[in-house]
Amino acid sequence: MPTTMLAWTGFGGVAIASTVGTLAFISGVTYVGAASAAMISNLEPVLGILFAIAVLGESVSLLQGIGIAVVIAAI
Repeated sequence: MPTTMLAWTGFGGVAIASTVGTLAFISGVTYVGAASAAMISNLEPVLGILFAIAVLGESVSLLQGIGIAVVIAAI
């Protein structure tokens, strides 16, 4: 468990962000339906990779590119 104030602040921030994200997802499911929400949530790894490329300047390996193609083809 965290012992410093900075660690507790980070711990609290992660807890709040996780709770808000989960509540937003649950709220969104009521608007788009479970099937659509499941398909959208399957895009999370792909969007994470695209975000890393655009914002962090990461490069995509061949295996990651194949994974992106498989996920998009499955949807």
